Amino acid sequence: MALIDDFNRVDSPTVGNGWTEENSFTFQILANKCRGSAGYAQYYDVQLKRPAGEALADCTITVDFQFVTSNSGVPQIHGRAQGANDNNFYLCFIAGTTFYLGYNIGTAWIAITTAAISAPSVGTNYQLELGMSGTSISAKLTNLDTATVISSLSATDANITGSGLQCLSVGVNGAPIDYDNFTVSPPAINKTAIDVGGGVDSISVVISGGKIVTNAGGGADSILVASGNKTVSDTGAGTETLSISSTVPIGETSLGADLIGRIPPKDPLVLLERFAGTLASWTLDQTGGTVNIQTLDNDEKMVLNDTSGAGLVSATRAFDAPDGIYLIETDMYAASGAIGTLELLDASNNVLASVKCDGGVGQGYFYTDLETPSTFTWGAITYKMVVLRIDTTRSEARCFYTTLNGTTPSNWTSVSPAKSFTSGRVVSKIRFITDTAATGAVRIDEVKIYTVKKFVLGDSITAGHADTIASWNPNPEDAGRKSTIEDETPSWPYRPRLK
Repeated sequence: MALIDDFNRVDSPTVGNGWTEENSFTFQILANKCRGSAGYAQYYDVQLKRPAGEALADCTITVDFQFVTSNSGVPQIHGRAQGANDNNFYLCFIAGTTFYLGYNIGTAWIAITTAAISAPSVGTNYQLELGMSGTSISAKLTNLDTATVISSLSATDANITGSGLQCLSVGVNGAPIDYDNFTVSPPAINKTAIDVGGGVDSISVVISGGKIVTNAGGGADSILVASGNKTVSDTGAGTETLSISSTVPIGETSLGADLIGRIPPKDPLVLLERFAGTLASWTLDQTGGTVNIQTLDNDEKMVLNDTSGAGLVSATRAFDAPDGIYLIETDMYAASGAIGTLELLDASNNVLASVKCDGGVGQGYFYTDLETPSTFTWGAITYKMVVLRIDTTRSEARCFYTTLNGTTPSNWTSVSPAKSFTSGRVVSKIRFITDTAATGAVRIDEVKIYTVKKFVLGDSITAGHADTIASWNPNPEDAGRKSTIEDETPSWPYRPRLK
């Protein structure tokens, strides 16, 4: 899955969303773009870096850019960054009227190949691309406004091997550069599954790397290929059943009836956040207070502590919204007098749907940008699990919440019928935010986004928990979930069925 950052978030002196700056104050979020100023050190000392957990050897990196006030800046991408201070990397960049592809080791820069270009103009939208696949290195410069490729470079080089970070950087001198729509795309994985026999066989191929699976049996065969691009060849004589989860060329030269089916390729879990680490994946606004992780009621929670009567605090995170119907689930709590809201945003930060807990009046609210609020009882200092059912085909949202405590099975209550939001807009971010008119702490726990799947109802084994903590209850006010033995790690089947 490709990494995408459109930088569409509130203005901030830090970039957020997992990015780290090697030299502070070089990059900032401004007007939904990432602005890079002239470097205060060498270009290799002002890198804006993706996390180490995203390191890749082979990938294609792209970023859109625009010169702000003059065309004297030096937009550049670094790939496979590694070694001391991440100073060993491949890079492509523009300097004046030359397009460069090369590598950097330590403090030494070597050009592999170059091309003469016309100097990019101020206000024009361009895209820079760096590709790496083994020893094949490439770069491309595109004018997005005219959809024309200005220059393409390619070379074979083996100076930088192994996985490394993806980075943006700027030149030591020059005008500011606005970056936008950063993407990192790993390469496609091609696989082959071959059956050349005639017996009764069953092959399940769950592929995470390059593999060829060959079955030389005979008879009826069942072949499941779970991910990636595949070629399935069958030269047996029996009856075959193939279930394939991606685009597949199939060669069939045998006798016998065949059944080919297609299964969904995506894992149901889109996002799981238990706040057991850091808030590096969240963009924080702490104008009116603080946002941090605290252990409360024996579990880690994100706490938005609003201490200002005029300011607010918020935490925002982007995600790739699934098509069709999916669920957004979280536990929320507002202290007495505090106000906390879960907002669903599109890529331009327009609020499409909201669920608000007002700890001052003990009231909950659910509304969209097109429909007025529906209310439900939600007392201060009380947790509720809230589930939003999003239907992208109808541009609708529906809200449910838990009731009842203790070992009594928790009921799910619908706040209202489905509410429409603006057609054509896609939810791409979640934001938890306080209110300028209130102060106090808002707690957030267990943020999950997942697609609807089959599930079963049953006893504690089905629920994924033993009866040592009574019956595990999705209601976060349940005594078992607030006890010292809770671990809040139920299996998939506990999901509510929300129609």
